[in-house]
Amino acid sequence: MALERLFRVEHYPKLRKHGRKHRRLQIYQLSDVHLGAKTHLNDAFLDVVDKIRRTNHTRWIGHGDLIENNTRTSVGEGVYEQESPPNDQLLELIDILRPIRRKCVGLSRGNHEARTSKSEGVDVVDMLCKHLEIPRLLSHSLHTFHLPTGQSYTLLVTHGRSGASTIGGKINAVEKLAAIYEADGYMYGHVHGLLKWDNIIHGPDGDKLRRFAINGSFMAYIDSYAQESEYKPGIPGYMVCLIGEDGLEFVENRIGWPMSRPVKMGGMKP
Repeated sequence: MALERLFRVEHYPKLRKHGRKHRRLQIYQLSDVHLGAKTHLNDAFLDVVDKIRRTNHTRWIGHGDLIENNTRTSVGEGVYEQESPPNDQLLELIDILRPIRRKCVGLSRGNHEARTSKSEGVDVVDMLCKHLEIPRLLSHSLHTFHLPTGQSYTLLVTHGRSGASTIGGKINAVEKLAAIYEADGYMYGHVHGLLKWDNIIHGPDGDKLRRFAINGSFMAYIDSYAQESEYKPGIPGYMVCLIGEDGLEFVENRIGWPMSRPVKMGGMKP
């Protein structure tokens, strides 16, 4: 039986006081990990998982492309270049995420996970959620966090589906969500951007400040499909959404700039 897929989720985090104010909740955004890809930054991913495990007042949301999941119908030569087959990728991810499963707000599917759903009718995100007892989210999900102070803030999360390659195109794709969903913050994945900005949204209830963010990735650029296709390099990293008495904000976390990997050079000796 398929798992129930959640759209609206209410959260009531217990936050201790630090001085006069409560501590802020940190919600790590994990997407576009591409575990199993030949350019996947595994050490950086493991470091983030360990940070979530060790840090108090943290939660995380997984919103797509956590594994590479290349099949014979995937674009390019990915099915032959990935480091391990999709089944092994899934089993490895289960082992990695097990220590932080209780901190997970939920998981949704990206286009890489959808590959096996479309071709084989096998939903790898359902399997992941079933094994780890994690909530299964719809493609878009609204998360309202109710603070001990009585304040509440809503975050819209989606993997995304835009094919935009320019910064302007990516921004437009994310801001379109504000015309569909009422939220304080909007989190988007898929385009490997690592970008945040604020904007005023004009609506029937007046002008409102909204915060927007695009998640980064755990992928190097050199020798990747993105380089071969001449896409602009994305910035490796991830966003953390901070929610507290002063509101909601996004903080970007870069994981370096691994534009290249060590290459053995041939040639004549001097």
